[in-house]
Amino acid sequence: MQSLKILITAGASPAAFNIIKHLKSLGHYVVAADANEKALPLVRTMADKIVKVPFVNQTEYMPFMTEQIQTVDLVIPFIDEEIAQLIKHLDTGMWQKCLLPERNTTEICLFKNKFQTFCKDNDLPIAPDVSVSKKLPAVFKPNLGRGGKGVEIINNLALLDDKSSDNGIIQEFIKGEEFTIDALFSKNGQLIIISARRRDTSSGVSVIGTIVDPEPFFPIVEQISKVLKFRYLINIQIIKDDQDRLHIIEINPRIAGSIMFTVYSGFDFLKAAMNTFIGNKVNFLNKQKKIRIIRYWNEHVEDLST
Repeated sequence: MQSLKILITAGASPAAFNIIKHLKSLGHYVVAADANEKALPLVRTMADKIVKVPFVNQTEYMPFMTEQIQTVDLVIPFIDEEIAQLIKHLDTGMWQKCLLPERNTTEICLFKNKFQTFCKDNDLPIAPDVSVSKKLPAVFKPNLGRGGKGVEIINNLALLDDKSSDNGIIQEFIKGEEFTIDALFSKNGQLIIISARRRDTSSGVSVIGTIVDPEPFFPIVEQISKVLKFRYLINIQIIKDDQDRLHIIEINPRIAGSIMFTVYSGFDFLKAAMNTFIGNKVNFLNKQKKIRIIRYWNEHVEDLST
């Protein structure tokens, strides 16, 4: 495989560590960028280079990131707030360096208000909003958010009225099994393969997941990909209700922090995504292993006494 110089954002986050390690094992040069200076020692032993970036809400952020992007072959954005800035400020040439879909598709998926409207207009099976029905329980999701941050269950009309003025969506609460789908696409939007895992933790960042048969999820992924043009590697969150109906929770137009779950199962979607970016052919010759991954963070100790 051709070696790439890769910039990965939120590179000092615990989820990024094994991703960086794996990209390095594939022969790539990895630059880990993070705004948290105190967390950078976590990744210093793994990445080829570490870069402290301004916080995403600072005016210095985009000029700094633009300069950094010019020095690499590929950018893997990890944080939705950063992607929102890239949408607004990157020119077309620099956008093509990002492991993201085209700008319009990325924007639709990133912002919950736009995504809710898009799904409704295109008959995609998303949980209905409750602005008219007032059906409870409901769930509030901020317009821009990740990892369950800002998500709130609503059990009474007073809270429903209060949250209605916030920037976000309020959906009917659907109880059921949650699944995460990693979907790999070609550069021109053709679906190549998917991997599915059941989320064995109830909310927030996925720390326990079980690889399951992807076959039942192909129809909904294909339905989504007919109206949204993807490329490379995306992540789809789905819930199955008590009548076995599938509903879209959200689509992350980027790699998931838990992408290593799929890699460990024998389907190296990271390697495949790099190959699709380069333009190489992708092959999966081995059968996927049905495994459970239990992910807990380790402690990194930095000696400050010297």
